[in-house]
Amino acid sequence: MATIKQNINEGQDKAPRKTIFHQLLSPNATEGYVVHNVEDLTDEAFTILSAASDTTGHTMTTTTYYVLSNPDVYHTLTAELKSAFPDPTAKLDYLTLEKLPYLTAVIKEGLRLSFGVPGRLPRMIEKDGAVFNGYAVPRGTIVGMSSWLMHRDSNFFSNPDTFDPTRWLDPANIGRLERQLVAFGRGSRQCIGMQYVFLYPPNGNVHN
Repeated sequence: MATIKQNINEGQDKAPRKTIFHQLLSPNATEGYVVHNVEDLTDEAFTILSAASDTTGHTMTTTTYYVLSNPDVYHTLTAELKSAFPDPTAKLDYLTLEKLPYLTAVIKEGLRLSFGVPGRLPRMIEKDGAVFNGYAVPRGTIVGMSSWLMHRDSNFFSNPDTFDPTRWLDPANIGRLERQLVAFGRGSRQCIGMQYVFLYPPNGNVHN
């Protein structure tokens, strides 16, 4: 990255294939753009490269464990997949997979119990007038939420410690549960990788 910056500064950047760092290190990227230093961009690069690797792996491991350790869940899921793909050599295409209700329910339940970021995610209240549970919260207060607590709230998830995909199959209750599912966070700071999970399309609306 330091070499890229040096070449750009000296007008010697002749790389045949540009990367995101060529853009970020170019003072002409956009009007008024301030080039970040190499150290900051290096930290950002490591974050981008490592983000979601552990959380995704943990979610897949957790979900696989629950499916394999529960015969009813395993047989229901495999039956649905075999019905959708009777040819074992067929390609598992995205459009078909995203329409499978039980598979979607299994993934949501896996996300609920895998806890990618279990600790509280802090936010600062930037405006006056915030109210929480009837209490006025002044501007400048640091608040936080935890997916671990929200996903184990028995007011929303009965038997919250139980891996139960069927809870996501009730049309009368699914909207209520999805508002409580915060595996990717919410708002302007939610995970940018959310759109790559097939039950979360690019517009950010939860797939029903």
